[in-house]
Amino acid sequence: MALAQRCGWEIGYLDEVWWSRVSQPDLHSWGEQDEPLRLQELAVDKNDPDPKALACYGMLSAESGRMHLRFVAGRPERGVTSDFLAWLCEQAQAQSKQVLVLIWDNASQAG
Repeated sequence: MALAQRCGWEIGYLDEVWWSRVSQPDLHSWGEQDEPLRLQELAVDKNDPDPKALACYGMLSAESGRMHLRFVAGRPERGVTSDFLAWLCEQAQAQSKQVLVLIWDNASQAG
């Protein structure tokens, strides 16, 4: 870590998560044998202005322990992922960092 600090690197751990307010999550539950799990069916009015899904991106700085968070309407798709990465670069540059190194689980599947 000390070498990264001297070289002007920002090292961070990045991940994203998203959830839908209209889709049921995968549920695991204890129940009576041969009894089906009862799920509530969710419906949204077609004129409802609120987003159906929300996403959260986060990067934990290995050096400072600071968490950089961004929330967006919708799923974490390519465009908003690129916007988040650009924002992280701006944050690193503001801290006089020349290199941003990200450790990102499943990054090849993002967007």
